[in-house]
Amino acid sequence: MNISGPFDLNNNTLDEILLFSENYIRYVEIQFDSSHVLMWESNPENYTIKDAILYDINNDGKTELIILADYLPGKRINGSKWLHLFSWADSLFIPQTIEIDNGELLNPNHFDVDNQSGILSIAVGSPYRAAVLLEIDSEEQGLVGNTVNIELPNMLHNGFGPVFSSFMNLNGEAHLAVFSLEKDTLKTTLFRTDEKAVIVTENALHLNSALILLGSAIQKTDLDNNQREELQLPFESGEVLTLEFVDSALVLSESPFNRQNLFNLPDSADSESINQLLSNRVKVGLYDLDNEPHTDFVITIIPNDTLRLGDTLNYKAAMDTSTGFYSFQWLSKPPENAYFNPSAGTISWIPRRENIGVHEFKFYTEQWLNDELVSDEDELGDRHRILPVLEELEQSYAVIVVDTTKPPIIYVPSPYEPYSVMVHTPNKTTGTERFLFDGVPPFSVMVDEINIPKYPSYSHSIFANLGRVNVDKHVDFSYTSNKDSSDNMMTLKLSHKLTENVIYAKIEPFLDSLNITANLNPSNWRANLQHYPMYEFEGFPESMRLDDNEKGISLYTREAGQKIKKNSYISVLTPLSDNRHSLSIYMKAIELWNITGDVKIDSLGNKTVNTTIKFSGEFSPYSINAEMYTDEEIAMRSKEMKFKILEFMGVDSVVVDSAGTNIR
Repeated sequence: MNISGPFDLNNNTLDEILLFSENYIRYVEIQFDSSHVLMWESNPENYTIKDAILYDINNDGKTELIILADYLPGKRINGSKWLHLFSWADSLFIPQTIEIDNGELLNPNHFDVDNQSGILSIAVGSPYRAAVLLEIDSEEQGLVGNTVNIELPNMLHNGFGPVFSSFMNLNGEAHLAVFSLEKDTLKTTLFRTDEKAVIVTENALHLNSALILLGSAIQKTDLDNNQREELQLPFESGEVLTLEFVDSALVLSESPFNRQNLFNLPDSADSESINQLLSNRVKVGLYDLDNEPHTDFVITIIPNDTLRLGDTLNYKAAMDTSTGFYSFQWLSKPPENAYFNPSAGTISWIPRRENIGVHEFKFYTEQWLNDELVSDEDELGDRHRILPVLEELEQSYAVIVVDTTKPPIIYVPSPYEPYSVMVHTPNKTTGTERFLFDGVPPFSVMVDEINIPKYPSYSHSIFANLGRVNVDKHVDFSYTSNKDSSDNMMTLKLSHKLTENVIYAKIEPFLDSLNITANLNPSNWRANLQHYPMYEFEGFPESMRLDDNEKGISLYTREAGQKIKKNSYISVLTPLSDNRHSLSIYMKAIELWNITGDVKIDSLGNKTVNTTIKFSGEFSPYSINAEMYTDEEIAMRSKEMKFKILEFMGVDSVVVDSAGTNIR
């Protein structure tokens, strides 16, 4: 029995799975009590099911069930199709007609779909032995399929074993792997399929004792997160091998999923065994990339709160209308009956039984800070306007709704492990401050304009709670703009290995022609600084050294030179157990072009945080400092740092009153 999923085609938050073997195919829904309810089934009498997938094959927003059929001897008649198509409607699969220009394809054995183009690949067995590409289009008369035959090299064409074909995405380019089992050898050919099929490599790989390949259970993965897919090949013996493209050749190795019983079950398997297999796939990070209609597996939604039926959600999402509310809008469709109350600044919702499960509220808010006078001129003369100064914020809040008739789910909140990067720069002398942010929760971005007289500036901040990122994951973000300056670009890279507590910093191009690497270990300098990281600076000024600082330690100070009031500031905050580490760089003015970052968490929970900042202008630091403080100290220290940064950026004095902060 082959098991694909989970899916949720009827959008009721209950998982659904596709089960099939050669003689039957079923679509079942897993209930809250883990039992299975049959939604649809088919038991063909005149053909065997070679493969089946769920996919939106004609890109109309509806999921189709695609079945690859091989007719039994004597059962084939004129007009018999080797491809059967069903469309999902009203919780059923409805047969669809399709006209294919090659309706007499004999002995199809296995198929796959390219997620980028939606093209199907079909592996055809003896006597024809070929790989066929099928593209399906919607026309006035219905669905039409056009085929392209790929001629196989002699190594595969002259064989006698079953033929298989699977797409592999290698660095964004579609490739097709065609392979056949010949005794104890796997004969393989890799084609590039972007325009015309061109052979990239041919290899004959030894199989040892693995002989019967379960073609319909082949899965694509990208375990190294290197944008190069590999194929997991399961065999009837329980062995699983990995086929991947390495150093211009296809290679075969033992899979990390070897003998873990993750790919198929006996036809007699009960619902408990099927559920356990699905659970085991999730635990080891194995997902069916082809059949999963929702591809957002980067970050699993972790609920911020738990609601039981009968509870009411009142979440403070923004300021109310009396204290600074300016605007609110949804970024994704909320659950039915959920609404935002601008008078109170809250999201309100009473969940119903059909809402049991996880729900995410994604929204955008603007908060009024104060007003500013803007003066300019038009063709008639001078004009003056009062415009609001706003703070923008994208937020995400998730809840899990549980049943009152069952034992409550105890939800343990994820730990608070704050990460942030802030770049504070003067306004650009030419061009515009236009940035695009690409990231998903737990990442968020905030941009603040500081109207310092004579020295206006922008603060670009990106935040995340690393405690919400799951183990064995890799998540990233980008905050970019189009470079509209001819100045040379510089790149600052910061990498913090949290488990080892080591920070690597690198500036390119190097400041010193010798490219000196400075290694600074605070615990060797003073024993009471053992909680500080070790630092390795590459390409920085050669005079890097440890020294005392008001709130922490100094890593670099430039004595000579008079600081001007047009400056820039970079800060990166990372979590360390119960402490928070902040690395701050005070420097001459730069123009920011982009910030990118990624968080890598391996299977043991070890975290590495990488931050890359690209800018133009001279990397000329006045000082580089490091500080450590607890969560309780963050709020007070943040306020102190705000005033310190404003002073560094050009403020002569700061006055704080009940109306806010006045700068002059």
